[in-house]
Amino acid sequence: MDGLQAATRRAPDLTTFTLSPENDADRRALRHFLVSQFAYERARRIREELLLALAASSSAVWVLAVWPKLFGTADVRALILEIWAVVFLGAVGAAFAEQWLRLRSERARNDLPPA
Repeated sequence: MDGLQAATRRAPDLTTFTLSPENDADRRALRHFLVSQFAYERARRIREELLLALAASSSAVWVLAVWPKLFGTADVRALILEIWAVVFLGAVGAAFAEQWLRLRSERARNDLPPA
């Protein structure tokens, strides 16, 4: 077994395939795979950014729970909790979208012609 075969076996994200110059379906399959993969990567980046925002807003909620008078009025405290809830729901939605797009990308990868 040469080094490339060993690397391919260890790295499941490495996709090998061949395109037939005469077969337009191969090009469509490649395009579908690339579009799916880019959408998955974009969703993953959005989820990661939302998780960072969730961590930051959770810190504000923690401070609000420990020192409630620090934030003044009840309206400000309610606003902080609403922001946290929106970020939390966004992160959950982004996680579901990421998984759906990952599955879509894997299906598109399986539709590629074998190497």
